[in-house]
Amino acid sequence: MNKYHSIDSIRCSPATRRQDLRAAFELIYARYLASGLTRTNPTNMRIAEYQLGKQCEIIVAKHNKRVIGTISLASETSNRLPLESAFPTELGDLRSRVMNLMEIGCLAVDEEGVGDTSIAFAALTREAIMRARERGCQRMVAAVHPRHGNFYERSMGFERLSDPVNYDSVQGHLAVCVAGDPGNPAAYKSPWRELFFSERLEAYRTKLRVMSPADRHYFINLRLIAQMLPSSRAA
Repeated sequence: MNKYHSIDSIRCSPATRRQDLRAAFELIYARYLASGLTRTNPTNMRIAEYQLGKQCEIIVAKHNKRVIGTISLASETSNRLPLESAFPTELGDLRSRVMNLMEIGCLAVDEEGVGDTSIAFAALTREAIMRARERGCQRMVAAVHPRHGNFYERSMGFERLSDPVNYDSVQGHLAVCVAGDPGNPAAYKSPWRELFFSERLEAYRTKLRVMSPADRHYFINLRLIAQMLPSSRAA
């Protein structure tokens, strides 16, 4: 397989084809299973309930037409986000200061020797920031491992909103809630600032693109299959 060496060699876009959605769910499953963040299931996919919602975009990163990374962007539904069940106080406090939040989650990057994973991470994060800015979001929020939370704070200007908690969505592993401003380049350090804010928003216009009703029905059924055995329930 050809390796990718620059962010410009990776194309990020919403997954609108079933095969790309499958590739995204399979990649999330592989990475989460390797890290002990999900359990085995017969579908070899990890499909979170919120990813099937009508306000969630599943973004895929491709190199040479192959899916090498994915991230999910969830807009607020009825003033709630998926991670709100674990961090209700923190999200409530944040809403007292800012409005219009977007959750980023289910981040997974292929680590099978196809390139520098930090480049794919940067490409996906840039896509998330651009889409958040376009939609007028004031903060992007995420639940991340405390170790990753340190990186988000140091390098990307995110604010840590919580102490570590046992997060049910990743088999009870520790997570912290962080929030970042998609519209403030000064909060980000180099080289992330240049990577994330090099494109003008005026040249970046995309409609919200979510999976079709037929694909939603297809993946709902697969998620039910994954949950059939008590020992195989995925978050």
